[in-house]
Amino acid sequence: MIKISSNCYGCTACMAICPTSAIAMHANAEGFLFPQIDAQKCIGCDLCQQVCSEYVEVVKPLMHRQVAEVMAAWSREPQQVAQSTSGGLFARLAEQVLLQEGVVYGVAWRDSKLEAYHKRIDSVEELPQLKGSKYVQSHMGSAYQEVQADLKRGCPVLFSGTPCQVAGLRLFLRKPYPNLITVDLVCHGVPSPKLFAHYIDWLEQKQKGAKVSQFKFRDKKPNQPTAFISWQSQGKRRYYPVGMQPYSFGFYRSYFSRESCFNCYFSQAQRVGDITLSDFWGGEKVYPQLLKQRTAGFNMVMCNSTIGEQWMAKIQDTITAITCDTQVAIDGDIRLRESNPRPPLRDEIYSLLNSHGFDYIQKNYLRPKHYWLQRCMPNILRKLIRRVK
Repeated sequence: MIKISSNCYGCTACMAICPTSAIAMHANAEGFLFPQIDAQKCIGCDLCQQVCSEYVEVVKPLMHRQVAEVMAAWSREPQQVAQSTSGGLFARLAEQVLLQEGVVYGVAWRDSKLEAYHKRIDSVEELPQLKGSKYVQSHMGSAYQEVQADLKRGCPVLFSGTPCQVAGLRLFLRKPYPNLITVDLVCHGVPSPKLFAHYIDWLEQKQKGAKVSQFKFRDKKPNQPTAFISWQSQGKRRYYPVGMQPYSFGFYRSYFSRESCFNCYFSQAQRVGDITLSDFWGGEKVYPQLLKQRTAGFNMVMCNSTIGEQWMAKIQDTITAITCDTQVAIDGDIRLRESNPRPPLRDEIYSLLNSHGFDYIQKNYLRPKHYWLQRCMPNILRKLIRRVK
């Protein structure tokens, strides 16, 4: 039987594999899901412990060798890049799988509730639902079991998620499948669904109760390719620079991250997915030919396995790619070296959320210095300052 601790990733593999349904996921006070075991149903088979990513000896065999080279890459369709968070590589891979009568699993918003969850799609028309980053821990539901069923019937399956979710899937499956391609993300850390729900409620209160019907992190506003948070209510889309919104301000400072994110085994250059996708922070400083593309966006791509290399080869004619030294990517992103450090305010933020609400913490903790000056600053000046840095 697994020993449940604060370092649990919440991947749900233990719940999915339990033969007697003795494990259920329940939210703690912060809104993060943790397993709870019904001792009366437990038969002591220890399958839950065998698929628990918290144990290094369990996940270490899943890690691929560190690659010597990575790619800076982006889709050759400008519209696809514009609709993506970075360079549109996930969409290209997903299209290839779907065109071969496969299925794709990624994170979507559930209806109008704006709950992040893993969704299965089997058509290109559904792909827009999975595009774009969702900076909140997703509900896995029965995705692992559905992936297994699809693999057993022989169709290609692409599964995308955080490294702990990819590890959870591979441990749940218990054997490799040649028709499975896994894509992991270089993850900054996951906030709780509860905190994100409080943030959406706060936005709606600011809009005098108008429902937020759509939400997008790091949107690319037309003619201003800098990243924006955007949401739609009352038929109008509202844009705000990422750093000026309280949720993104706290997210990038790791105020909202799950406890396991500060001790994440997957924060290293050896990866668990067949392909790793992320932003390529600092890539243009070493490879000047990337500078022009930075305004539109591009991905850092690691092909970590033979399967990953094979699928990347299938989309080569639809992307532009530049080969780069892996060390450049490692130097530019702490999550390829180690976990983000735990900020002193982390516990206080969640405690005050429960006692005082989101409006209180955003006023007192989630604003940049010189907030009003930055709010009035033209976007072109903000963009120039970032380049100088």
